[in-house]
Amino acid sequence: MNKQNINIILFVMLFPFSILSAQRTIPNNIAFATETIKNAINELKISEELRSDKTYHIQRSKSDSLSAFLSDVVSEYLKESGHKTVFNRHGDNPESDLLLRIIEPILDLDVKCDKRTVAGEFTILLYSVEAGEINWGKEYSVIIAAEDNVGGKSARYLNSSVPVFLRIEKKAAFSGKKLEKVLALTVVGIITYLFYSIRG
Repeated sequence: MNKQNINIILFVMLFPFSILSAQRTIPNNIAFATETIKNAINELKISEELRSDKTYHIQRSKSDSLSAFLSDVVSEYLKESGHKTVFNRHGDNPESDLLLRIIEPILDLDVKCDKRTVAGEFTILLYSVEAGEINWGKEYSVIIAAEDNVGGKSARYLNSSVPVFLRIEKKAAFSGKKLEKVLALTVVGIITYLFYSIRG
């Protein structure tokens, strides 16, 4: 077998590894949560129901960091879908446009035995006002659920640049069998020490 054939075989062998490594890029917690939330919104086909000639005024909560985060993700999703969004500022008068608010948000992210899970739900409330009164409204319930494997990634990496509600702490996890083994070795060590200390 000549050198050129060996090089071709090596290239063919390395190619699947490069694809595999590209697929195994593990995002940090904020990227993982953001992508999961966008996928959940996409499954509801919200963007297909929204009008492209309207501006969507997002009512961001100033007192709730989770609602603010979800508002940002929803706004980003709508922009990527070709819709115009703005966050309400003092003096805005969106009488001819639609208002959007995040209500009842729940989000939980956890890592156990290298498995990361994110779960939660929230409601997107879409409504319009006329002469200061709500004259139309619709709710979309968004269910969040996803998991992936984060083996080999540190808690520091996963927590990088994430808000408090998406941080995880490194926890020592013992199965029952491991714990029994540790206890047994400890007891044997104590007995051995006492035996030799008495004889000495």
